[in-house]
Amino acid sequence: CTGSGCIALALKQWYPKNDVYAGDCSEAALDLCNENAKRLLFPLHTFLFNLYDTEISLPNTGFDLIVSNPPYITPQEHHELDACVINFEPHLALFTPDEDGILPYLQILKIAKKYLNAQGKLALELHSKTAHTIFKLMQDSSIFTSVELVLDMSGNTRFLFAQKR
Repeated sequence: CTGSGCIALALKQWYPKNDVYAGDCSEAALDLCNENAKRLLFPLHTFLFNLYDTEISLPNTGFDLIVSNPPYITPQEHHELDACVINFEPHLALFTPDEDGILPYLQILKIAKKYLNAQGKLALELHSKTAHTIFKLMQDSSIFTSVELVLDMSGNTRFLFAQKR
């Protein structure tokens, strides 16, 4: 889910002494991420990763922060997107494989349970249409001490921040 690596690279810029891992299911995306990292002189650890694998395995045993902007647009919403988005963004990066748009977040919850360190933080971008459902899902999981929704600059519920117990 790293795509071109912009979030991972921004984190590496802000936290240069920390190891930053960036995964994606697309080798082309990882190549672009690595190219950007090399150009900016921000070393990252990249790895091939499919969010929808039933057995998720990450290249590190624990993380203090997990950040994701997963696909969150449902297939039914295809017609609502601008041509500049639908014609130029990889569809794997845009559309959920499920009709309700929840599967990516269920998978991320599994990852957080297994790989997020105690007191670690989870930061997610959300679809405003499913944000409250995802919020409840994270709250009900009982692995977090706090879960917070944050609005974007347009006033839409767009981000979720949580801290693990």
